[in-house]
Amino acid sequence: MYTGVPKDFTGHEVTPQNFLNVLTGNKTGLPEGKKFVDSGPDDHIFVYMADHGSPGFFCFPNTNHWSGWLSASMLGNATVAMKKNKRYNKMVYYVEVRAEKFISRTRENL
Repeated sequence: MYTGVPKDFTGHEVTPQNFLNVLTGNKTGLPEGKKFVDSGPDDHIFVYMADHGSPGFFCFPNTNHWSGWLSASMLGNATVAMKKNKRYNKMVYYVEVRAEKFISRTRENL
């Protein structure tokens, strides 16, 4: 995206499962040496996501149709598990997607 800026995940590595593994701190689900969120109960997390989608789904680039979709319930379940495991104090998602119901559905699952 920007010349000289290192990228941790590119191309086929940008998947819903890798995103959830990074977010939840599941380093065993990631290729060796990849970065992940190593947070605790006092941390604040801000997540910005932008791409296409449909009601209840966020689409990741460079993936097959269904394997590249993150559902609101998947994101909600990950967030609930993170809270249960004391992985954050406050968390904000800022999502730009061409499906306004993604946000409201996500809120219902939290």
